[in-house]
Amino acid sequence: MNAPIKTAPDLANAILSTYLFDVALAVVFLALMILVANMIKWQSGKNDKSGAVRRVWFFVFCFLSFIVAFVLNWLMFSQRITVDAFANKYMTHMILGAFVAAVVYFLAGFAIVKMARVGTKLESIFPKKA
Repeated sequence: MNAPIKTAPDLANAILSTYLFDVALAVVFLALMILVANMIKWQSGKNDKSGAVRRVWFFVFCFLSFIVAFVLNWLMFSQRITVDAFANKYMTHMILGAFVAAVVYFLAGFAIVKMARVGTKLESIFPKKA
């Protein structure tokens, strides 16, 4: 795992690992979002703002999925590249991979929230209009 990346096949493996890792990371952040959304208590009364709090956390986790994916890819793969041309190519894939993590998180999370039953904590993130 800590071997230097100095050949084209090594780079291809690192790029593939980056995308797979970022999709897995998106799933982890999705699970965290569901956990946090269910931990936030309903507020009593007519002006319940707990859905807005859950929505903020939804977007915070989306942002964090991008940042954490970028930083972990930089630490795990980018630091091991010894060829300058490979470093430039990998940087592009590292950024795209982080973007993929955020997009997968957002799309899967939005779909899960929209499929949630009315009146649940998840549904309150993006409530269905009556």
